[in-house]
Amino acid sequence: MAISSLKHQQFLAMGFGEARSSRIPNFVNCRAIQSTIANADRAQLRAELGLADSESVVAMIGRMIPGKGFDVFVRSLARCAARLERPLV
Repeated sequence: MAISSLKHQQFLAMGFGEARSSRIPNFVNCRAIQSTIANADRAQLRAELGLADSESVVAMIGRMIPGKGFDVFVRSLARCAARLERPLV
């Protein structure tokens, strides 16, 4: 069982035939998320979060396991804040 198209292709390249491998589709509905983002009332969301228009929003989404690189993301944010000489909210 492959968790992505890339992994499935890797299995096939390793010699596993189509009959011996399959791909589990992503359970995240990317089109629904894109639609929600496109139709979001950004001003209202910023007001709810207490964010000014001049503030940037950065996020990382994923399962918090070592292989996902959340530690790298957090260190990168700290470096950006230091270079900008201001905290990142």
